[in-house]
Amino acid sequence: MASGIFEKQGNLKPSTMKTVAERRFDDANALKGAAQMTEAQAKTLREALKKEFKAQAEFEPVNGKGRYRFAVTSKRFAKMPQLKRQDEVWKVVDRILSRDASLDVSLILAFAPEDLAAAGK
Repeated sequence: MASGIFEKQGNLKPSTMKTVAERRFDDANALKGAAQMTEAQAKTLREALKKEFKAQAEFEPVNGKGRYRFAVTSKRFAKMPQLKRQDEVWKVVDRILSRDASLDVSLILAFAPEDLAAAGK
């Protein structure tokens, strides 16, 4: 049997069962693609992620203007489950961006250096 997040899931309260991604998907569907994020905001978020996690961080536009995906690599993510990593990076997003602009973050990949080494990157 797998260890980690699957064993702990039974301890979650029903109100916490909906993931951050599911909540953001619902919000994004409500706005129906209204792109809000600027490149300057993407740069500000990248710098905040770098500072918060003592990380390497990069971003690129998705499908033209207004939407961005990010990759963050930090030693702080070592031995941290993926869901916890996502919770941590999205806390930064919520602190830095408006709700509308945050909906234009299409993806944040959160890596520990070991993850990339194992993948040969």
